[in-house]
Amino acid sequence: MSMRRPPWLANRYRNILLLLFIGFAPLTTLRLYAIDEIEYFAYLRSAVFDRDLDFTNEYRWFVDRDPVEYRSLAEAFLVARTPAGHPPNNAPIGSAMLWSALYVPTVLTEALLGRGSSPPGYSARDIAAVCVASMLYAAVGLLFAHEACRQFASEKAAFWATVMIWLGSNLLFYMYVTPPMSHANSFFVSALLLWAWLRAGEGPKAAMAIGFLGGLLASVRWQDALSMLTPVSAPIVDGQIHRRGGVRHWLASSSLMALGFSIAFLPQLFVWWRLNGSLLRPFGLMSTVEGRFSLAAPCFLGLLFSPFHGLFVWTPILLPAFLGLGVLAVADGRGRAIAIAVAAQIYLLSGYVVAFGHGFGQRLFVSSLPAAAVGLAVFIDRVAPKLPRALTVAAAVFCVWWNLSLMVQHSLGIVPRNQGVSLGTLIHNQIVEVPLRLPDAAWRYLFNRSSLYKVDPESRPARE
Repeated sequence: MSMRRPPWLANRYRNILLLLFIGFAPLTTLRLYAIDEIEYFAYLRSAVFDRDLDFTNEYRWFVDRDPVEYRSLAEAFLVARTPAGHPPNNAPIGSAMLWSALYVPTVLTEALLGRGSSPPGYSARDIAAVCVASMLYAAVGLLFAHEACRQFASEKAAFWATVMIWLGSNLLFYMYVTPPMSHANSFFVSALLLWAWLRAGEGPKAAMAIGFLGGLLASVRWQDALSMLTPVSAPIVDGQIHRRGGVRHWLASSSLMALGFSIAFLPQLFVWWRLNGSLLRPFGLMSTVEGRFSLAAPCFLGLLFSPFHGLFVWTPILLPAFLGLGVLAVADGRGRAIAIAVAAQIYLLSGYVVAFGHGFGQRLFVSSLPAAAVGLAVFIDRVAPKLPRALTVAAAVFCVWWNLSLMVQHSLGIVPRNQGVSLGTLIHNQIVEVPLRLPDAAWRYLFNRSSLYKVDPESRPARE
């Protein structure tokens, strides 16, 4: 007698994704070293062991391990104080909250067995728990993105769109090379929010739940609150608000979303108040965004086309994804709502006058990749069949190769991390330098990973 598979395992494409995730899991880097990563981790370690917002001992632990490598950390975080008198921490708390699901059981098990580090909370197992948690969250996020794609495209198109966004974007880098950054976590919550909105009904509980997920997403990266534009704008762009009672229903639903958002975001507000002295001060050492953001969005063309992390140059798979999202927006109100949130994120990034050169690609766009996956699924379903099959296959292979080769350039330091190079140099490196250095890169990634991506002691930490 054959046993029925659980419903969540009934989809063969989902099963293939699960197998791929298992196969890729050993590639996860199990170390925590970059300054932004230390800021995220400091919340978690301090909450579990010190139960305070004084991160002096957490910062000091890393500085004492390597005073040269972490000189900028010591100068920026051990000397300065926030208006409330605390060592600064400009990172949001959402990643620490998500990581606690693996970190807390790990440190509790170590305590029971007497095998923890001294001081506790810094053992290799503790750090690995954080890294593995990010990787797992991103993997689950890809499953949610896949389910979202299935709402608009065929099973096959949804599968390939998910795989291409995974392997052809900088999500791959933040999922395996530097998982203790916030971006794998933001991708997960963003994908969960998109999936939940597509499946939710119109009741008050659904509105509260969607708002709560939006607040959680904003706690991972507070700028990602823009994703809430999708559920909020959907009744407007879909025409539902013009029906009888539509405005009243929209106001009630939006109010419940705002309530759910506020509940989830309340811990972040509390941290800002205690740490920085204000409920609306996300940065401990700066009170405004003056000099950092311009409403004129002066970086729009560079954001898309610059060889310095431009979206279409570093992540060419986004070009068909955006085209597919445009096709969907023309025909479907939900697609228009999704496109509005993506457009708002692009506008926000275009307004930054400080480039985020310390990351791989446009790292702040990672939270919009679930929406990009939907657009790519629509492109594969509706546009790709009209093109020569050989062309679409070659383009897909190119996008993955291009992304992997850029990861090699970035990790080996072939291109500088915090400044741009010409497009010609970038292409030359992809064709000439990367193939020559690929064996060395592969060996170091497998056996000497800490040699690949070092903290630059001369650089200041990037700020989101």
